[in-house]
Amino acid sequence: MAKTEFIEAKKRYDDGKFDEALQMFQLAWEHSHSPNARLYVAKCFQELGNYKAAYDEFRGTLRDAADKAEQDDKYLATRNAAAAELILIEPKIGRLIIAPDALVPDAKVTLDGSPVPSIRLGEPIAVEPGTRTIVASAEGREDVTLEVDVDGGRVVAAPIVFPPVLEDGTVVVPPPPPVEDEPLTTLQIVGITSMAVGGATLVLAAVSGGAAASKLSALRTGCGGTNCTDPAFADVVDSGKLFETLAYVGVGVGSAALLAGGAMFIWGGPSDGSDQVAGVTPLPEGGAVMSYGMSF
Repeated sequence: MAKTEFIEAKKRYDDGKFDEALQMFQLAWEHSHSPNARLYVAKCFQELGNYKAAYDEFRGTLRDAADKAEQDDKYLATRNAAAAELILIEPKIGRLIIAPDALVPDAKVTLDGSPVPSIRLGEPIAVEPGTRTIVASAEGREDVTLEVDVDGGRVVAAPIVFPPVLEDGTVVVPPPPPVEDEPLTTLQIVGITSMAVGGATLVLAAVSGGAAASKLSALRTGCGGTNCTDPAFADVVDSGKLFETLAYVGVGVGSAALLAGGAMFIWGGPSDGSDQVAGVTPLPEGGAVMSYGMSF
């Protein structure tokens, strides 16, 4: 039955009747799970302009054909065709990596109103270019909403970070530094802002570092090592490298912002004419150093 459905669907496809062909190829895929049928499901979506669905089906075809090619060489051509089509279609779609909050593992996430399965968190999700809306919710937590701009051909990471809460459910908001006798100077206000940005950036670095480590572990398990050349794991490698870069940059930028902000707050207060600030220990020669290491 599946072979007959495939032949009839191919006739519709060759005649340019892509809507009819799509339905028939989908039936052939459901009945046979043949990568060849799935390849044409993807090609129909592509012809109909649904590039997001086409990308997902080409990825699925690549994975299925790569698995079957280990037992039967006839699927090598299907695997290679899917890989080539992915390269051509990537500039037309964006890919969004939603990094979950490791401290809130039971959070529910939606993307443009549709639930995102937990298994898809941390891996590239094909999206139409434009502004995408992510909402994360968890019991006892305030919802986190992100508006993310995704361009065609780009991979964008969207880390989710819930504000910490106390045992009674109160959201923790760090208080500003106390003001005693003198109001804050402009330089101190800039310093506080810099420290806040630095802290948020370090949180992003921590989330990204954890995601990179997770991807590295998945790569070692699925591909047998970090020097993986299997095209089926290309997205895992890409997302892992992206998270690794975010972690490195986040640590550097966040640390610099914290140190600079702290210095501005401490030494940016009202001048009392003295050369030394009481109670402040100077930084050691060479400054402070923070390092972060991971290989992907």
